[in-house]
Amino acid sequence: MDDGHVAQAMLNAKQAGIDDAGKIDRVLMAGDALWVAGATAGFRAATDVSQPSVPMQDTVQQAQAFNQQREQQVALEAQQRQQEGPGGRGGPVMS
Repeated sequence: MDDGHVAQAMLNAKQAGIDDAGKIDRVLMAGDALWVAGATAGFRAATDVSQPSVPMQDTVQQAQAFNQQREQQVALEAQQRQQEGPGGRGGPVMS
């Protein structure tokens, strides 16, 4: 297994919702798959190490794009919460 496979496993884990090292429960090999299991049940990602790894630069670019999309999503959600006010959606409507 090379660094490219490890980088791809990191990206696959991020895409599966395991976006922080503290959210990793375990990493293990099973056959030709490198598995990353999250601390939350059901969060897991597999990387096939029998296939040639993607060039590291490509994986880094994909990870950066994923991080940027996630940051934009978090910012948009925060903005929506602010616009909803303290009562949130479904709160009393003033007429």
